[in-house]
Amino acid sequence: MKRNNHFSRISIDHGSAIPKYLQLAEQIIAGVREQRFAPGMVMPSINEVSDNTDLSRPTAQKAYKHLQKIKVLDSVPGKCYFVTGEHPKSSLYIALYFNKLSAHKKIIYDAFVKEMGEEVQVDFFIYNNEFKTFKIDMTIVRPQNEI
Repeated sequence: MKRNNHFSRISIDHGSAIPKYLQLAEQIIAGVREQRFAPGMVMPSINEVSDNTDLSRPTAQKAYKHLQKIKVLDSVPGKCYFVTGEHPKSSLYIALYFNKLSAHKKIIYDAFVKEMGEEVQVDFFIYNNEFKTFKIDMTIVRPQNEI
């Protein structure tokens, strides 16, 4: 297994509303998709990640555990974490709302989904011009497996 040298590109926005462990996980996933982190590549230790990103050790560990859970990383206990080579499922989720259904909106939806590609999960909702329904849907629409 080769040790990677691309980890220096990862940066964390400490002012973001997105949890830091998810920011780290998303950047590693992007690196896997862009083939900066190749299958079998040894990832930096949790301590190295913590030092290089100014994250606490538990935060870095939480990111790695999350990546193990979605099978992007695996580990050899007491040794290292490495890239599995499996492509992670989409972590980008889009809820597309239309006020009512029509033929031309279906065309727009189909074109949108095609342009987004397979890596993006797009769900389609109709709220029939009822703001109350729209507001309620917005609070429950997030998928259960969302990162």
